[in-house]
Amino acid sequence: MWQPMATTMARAEARAFLVCMLLLPISLSAGAVDAVPNLNINASCKLEAESANSQRQCLADETQARDKLTQQWGQYPNSDRQQCTQTAKLGGTASYVELLTCLEMATAARNLPKQ
Repeated sequence: MWQPMATTMARAEARAFLVCMLLLPISLSAGAVDAVPNLNINASCKLEAESANSQRQCLADETQARDKLTQQWGQYPNSDRQQCTQTAKLGGTASYVELLTCLEMATAARNLPKQ
């Protein structure tokens, strides 16, 4: 059945718009790991610390890991950054040390010799 060109174009534009709207949340969530995430390390260290001294050490370790992540963030594939960021936030606590360890392990696993 013949349809006017304007109707066909309007439908194509509507479909393109819908596809863009469906993909927008995916692109926004993918972009969320373009920078080192802000994690609440105070809560994590408070839960793990047995004393004020161990809490200070925990915060120092977390800060050191965040500094290293800031320097190296762009070297890690986006897929690793996404996966490891989710892993580092598991259980309601968050840790830059866990995030860094996850990224380093993913890199090491990728560099293992193929058998």
